[in-house]
Amino acid sequence: MFVINVPLFCRITVDGQESRFGMKADIAPSYWDTNLGKAIGRTKEVMAINSLIDTTKATIFKIYRDLQERESNVTSEKVKNSFLGLDSKHEMLLELFQKHNADVFSLIGKTKAKATYQKYEVTRKHMASFVKSKYNLSDVYLGSAEKLSDPILSI
Repeated sequence: MFVINVPLFCRITVDGQESRFGMKADIAPSYWDTNLGKAIGRTKEVMAINSLIDTTKATIFKIYRDLQERESNVTSEKVKNSFLGLDSKHEMLLELFQKHNADVFSLIGKTKAKATYQKYEVTRKHMASFVKSKYNLSDVYLGSAEKLSDPILSI
């Protein structure tokens, strides 16, 4: 008898809205337990599928929690896109500042003076100190900057 494997899909539901994507894995229907939402058995294939499911669940829950901390409107589509790496790059204020300063440092002696770099570094340190003292955060997600009450971060 010929057994056809079926594709494994992940369904994410947030506030009643669903998003789905293929997990790039197949399983024989005889191994699948619909009530548990997992494969049953002790074969290597079953163990690998269950490991994939557990890892995916844990990662999706972490992404959901991270999005909840950063944004007020979390959707299943945002969680899915973040999991799949399709979301836009989330820039952090101080991380971006550090990249800028590294670029300026590489231009010392060419188009920038050492004093310019030093001034940018002092400014970055003051900004880091401000973010830590005012919001008790090590960095600020730029997408959330408009939600903060200080005009300096509401650019």
